[in-house]
Amino acid sequence: MLRVEGLQKGFTGTRAVADLNLEIADGEFFTLLGPSGCGKTTTLRCIGGLEKPDGGSIFLGDRCLVSVAAGTYVPPERREMGMVFQSYALWPHMTVAENVAYPLKLRRVPRSEIGKKVRDALQLVGLDGYQDRQAPHLSGGQQQRVALARALVFSPQVLLLDEPLSNLDALLREEMRRELKELQSRIDVTMIYVTHDQAEALSLSDRIAIMNHGLLQQVGTPQEVYERPATPFAQSFLGRTVSLAGTLSGLQNGHAEVRVDGAESHLLCLPNTPEHLPVDGPVAPGSKVTVVIRPERLKAWPDVPSAANVIPSMVRKAIFMGDHYECTVQVGSVERVVPFPPGECYSAGQTIYLEFPESSLTAWLN
Repeated sequence: MLRVEGLQKGFTGTRAVADLNLEIADGEFFTLLGPSGCGKTTTLRCIGGLEKPDGGSIFLGDRCLVSVAAGTYVPPERREMGMVFQSYALWPHMTVAENVAYPLKLRRVPRSEIGKKVRDALQLVGLDGYQDRQAPHLSGGQQQRVALARALVFSPQVLLLDEPLSNLDALLREEMRRELKELQSRIDVTMIYVTHDQAEALSLSDRIAIMNHGLLQQVGTPQEVYERPATPFAQSFLGRTVSLAGTLSGLQNGHAEVRVDGAESHLLCLPNTPEHLPVDGPVAPGSKVTVVIRPERLKAWPDVPSAANVIPSMVRKAIFMGDHYECTVQVGSVERVVPFPPGECYSAGQTIYLEFPESSLTAWLN
């Protein structure tokens, strides 16, 4: 439905987006995820027409919205896209109904139709009966719903959302996430969502595009990008990881063996496959690598288990977090923070045995 080809954008000599290619399906909830300054908001603004790209093209179906080479640029009001901003951007001197009606007046919708469309949009976001309220007198969550109703009132083909929940408190964010997902399934509109919050991206998205320094790192379903990250950045940014530096000591019988720095007497073995050892070209013993595992895949034992891939480790600190413990554990020559369930209570100074299941390990070349 939406296609971005070779998108480029820079500001005063700084590259914001570099040769970005995306394809987004009709009715998809597609998330641009990454840290501040990675180019995700710039990409969204280029799609919406609020920024003019330096290169590339953007298509909505068969319609060309932007082609830098051909000199094509469709202005924002003619792209059939609604946008919800982080700051809500409501007119403080207008009522809720007047704010929601504003896009319809700009499109010269007959006055006789505006009232019904506004009521339908407010009902859609759970604000039926709020028409006459002044926008500044609403709560943060209600203001966000007004902004959403305003973006939906003219039935756009695409809804663009730029970190719309970041100004809400934690409980309200969770509630709005559920409402957004349910709303998207009801109205079947294509949504392109920008966030730096991994939980939002995982819970809302059909697919996620991870960005860093203007470059696309990986595109996939939440399960794909979490379980099979394509780059070290994708793995470290989406979800927590425990990483250990080491040296590749051998490749045999379809396995790679790694000696962890500071724990050289203990080998970690992992499958020698592109999924677990993603390298371009041959890799030789003696190569410096970083072994990475999701902390929830680790297993901790109070006594030596009869299992492979076990490293004795010292608990340095244990902090109770309510639903889990955050333990600082020395593994080899480094300290790492590992979450443990409430039933696994370890104390400072205790030696535990961490098991690293080989199927859950990834090793990246340093």
